[in-house]
Amino acid sequence: MLLESCCKCGFIHKDDRIKVDSKSYRAYKPHYHSIPVGGELKQGELTLHATICVGCCGEVVNWNEFFEQKKATPEKYRVPGSLNAPLPQRFES
Repeated sequence: MLLESCCKCGFIHKDDRIKVDSKSYRAYKPHYHSIPVGGELKQGELTLHATICVGCCGEVVNWNEFFEQKKATPEKYRVPGSLNAPLPQRFES
């Protein structure tokens, strides 16, 4: 099970790989992924994945930049219709 949580606001993002029926509601916000050195933290069957909501980056959302970043997602992790992308390098500290 993948748990994606925003490091700034704590929002828990929907895992794109899990399909739900048309009656189910899943909260979803565009977000960037940040993979720490050494990879994700795994505890048993739970994988903790650091993200940051696009809106939590402290500026007006630059949708062109967001969709350009999506192109940097490795092919094996691409999910049609997903709203996540790798964290732009300018946000990394």
